[in-house]
Amino acid sequence: GLTRLGSWSRGLVDVYKRQVVDNSETCTYKQDIPDSVDVKAGDIAGLINAISKANAGLGPGDIRIVAGDNGESGFEFSGPAPGFDSALPDSSGNIRISGFEGLVFRPAKDAVGLFRFLRVTDGKLALSQSKIEGYGVSRTDGGAIEVQGNSQLVLDGVDFHDNASSANGGAIAVTGGASLTTARSLFSGNIAGMSGGAINAEATSAIEISRGRFQDNDAGLSGCDISISSSVSGRPALLVQGSQFTSNCSGPLIDNPSGFMRLLNNTFYSDSDHINSTGRVEMQGNVFQFGTATSKDLRSAASPPRKQALCVDFDSGAYESLGYNITSDDN
Repeated sequence: GLTRLGSWSRGLVDVYKRQVVDNSETCTYKQDIPDSVDVKAGDIAGLINAISKANAGLGPGDIRIVAGDNGESGFEFSGPAPGFDSALPDSSGNIRISGFEGLVFRPAKDAVGLFRFLRVTDGKLALSQSKIEGYGVSRTDGGAIEVQGNSQLVLDGVDFHDNASSANGGAIAVTGGASLTTARSLFSGNIAGMSGGAINAEATSAIEISRGRFQDNDAGLSGCDISISSSVSGRPALLVQGSQFTSNCSGPLIDNPSGFMRLLNNTFYSDSDHINSTGRVEMQGNVFQFGTATSKDLRSAASPPRKQALCVDFDSGAYESLGYNITSDDN
């Protein structure tokens, strides 16, 4: 009986190998997945499908957006993707979405309700050459993008315009142990009801910004451009270099309730407080300049209180100049 069972089982394996392993139409192999996939601008279903396949490892992680057949140069979403609360499925794989000059992701004019662009829950997402505008969420963080867990978001040449959250992070919220790296990106007109008009970071998250521009962002509580409430071991929670800050708002441009910041070769040009910190700030080669207000105006201002380039909040912050910093604030 054991001999007959053994022969039967070997025969079953042979049948399986013939029908599945040796049949390319039945089984999808890793090597059968192309290196990249092109999605035409305006093809929302195609983009959702490409991201879903990449998340599951059934499609390439390199997604290239190309112009549509009729010259379309953007996506307009009427609502969240099926099963999600964002325009696109949550990104949980190793995905790169590359665009082209003039590519725009926005909600449609007749979109129903508020929703963000996407959420990064795991893995790494890289976005390049695109504009993300007009998204919004209520009572949750991250107006356009939320980055969670230990995931990574990498931006290159991405503009965030007119996004909003009634809570924190008008454009982007970074939580948990997640990280954000952005280069050559513009943040303009984004609003947070609480903290971080453009970007908000919490927990043990980390942010690196190079050659960025921050214009006309606002926050109801603090950090019109950036708010940092994060503590990262062994490196800055916020590293900013070669960037420009020109927002004018009621609060400081960068608020640092806790964490370690390093600022290198940046320009601050605003009549708002530039930096408010209870943490540690290292600075080198920065220019802090007030816009329309003169030094005399700043010194004599009584109500509202005069603005400052650097404010040691609650007398507990620490600013360390590494040299070559210049300021027009002599009060």
